[in-house]
Amino acid sequence: MKRQPLLMACVFATQIAVQAATPAGSLRGDADNANGRTEQPGQNPSFPNGITNRSSWDIDPVSDKDFNAQRGAILLNGNVFVKDEVGINVDSVCRVYKELKLPFVIRDINARHDSLVVTQDPREHPFTINGVEYDHVVQLELKNFKDVRLASLEGLKEKHFPDLKGPYIFMINRNFITHDVASYKVDENFVYDMQVVSSADFESLQGLPPFSIIRIFTKTPANIPPVRLR
Repeated sequence: MKRQPLLMACVFATQIAVQAATPAGSLRGDADNANGRTEQPGQNPSFPNGITNRSSWDIDPVSDKDFNAQRGAILLNGNVFVKDEVGINVDSVCRVYKELKLPFVIRDINARHDSLVVTQDPREHPFTINGVEYDHVVQLELKNFKDVRLASLEGLKEKHFPDLKGPYIFMINRNFITHDVASYKVDENFVYDMQVVSSADFESLQGLPPFSIIRIFTKTPANIPPVRLR
């Protein structure tokens, strides 16, 4: 995939990005406050008080820059690497582990299903996956992990838009994926809709080389329209 369209996407993003405020708290928490805690739904200090249905809480970072700059590696059951929780139904999380006992193995870090052994504290000795440096991990234990169908962004593109030609970029919900596309994994069962938007549809991009935006919407309340009685 060509990199030039990303520059054009910046112009596009500046004009249409939704910068909504995000409540305090995160699945990731603070790397400095990890301390090996195990957190459970309803008792998790990383979530606002009283919120147990976490799909109703917007956990996306405020900006595309913040979203793409996160340095915490998200793992699922068995330490399967998915990079970010954006493509996972966090309502199915039953435990959150902020620190793993050394040494530990991170599995499925690329399309070849390679593994990485971490032998030192990432906060002092960051590790690298697919060219990106991480200084902490968060393992999400899902109660329905056996039903999860992980797919790469390229895999979703090939499945749903196999005839799409030319350069393209990805968005997941409201965030652009600016780099490290290969590391993201999404649960296919958690995908609500996928759309392709052409740069030719935007007046501000007229006259520039065309590209496509592949939009992936997950099953979060913000993406699912309410039931209408008429």
